[in-house]
Amino acid sequence: MRAAELQLGTELYSVAADPRDDAASVRLLLAQGAEPNWRMPGVGSTPLIAAAGAGCHRVVAALLEAASDVNLSNRSGATAVYAACERGHRLCLKTLLTASPDVEFATHDGATPL
Repeated sequence: MRAAELQLGTELYSVAADPRDDAASVRLLLAQGAEPNWRMPGVGSTPLIAAAGAGCHRVVAALLEAASDVNLSNRSGATAVYAACERGHRLCLKTLLTASPDVEFATHDGATPL
């Protein structure tokens, strides 16, 4: 992985996971070339999963607008829908459902989001 890709991806992930729900900063990083489906090394989580888990519905919307894949999962098999449901983030779930996710996708231990 190139250093610039790692830096942009890490910044995007950090902003996406920040509870301040800063969609403008996410859009700026995406405009600078950050990959919306970037995966955090070691855990495989994406900015969309991080945003959904943090309750950042504006960031979730911005990432979906940038073609973030709603069905990608982390190393444990959790998707953004799973993260939103697990933490009770209803606005994030509502936003994610507009992207037609697989709501029956199970984690590696068989848990489903709904």
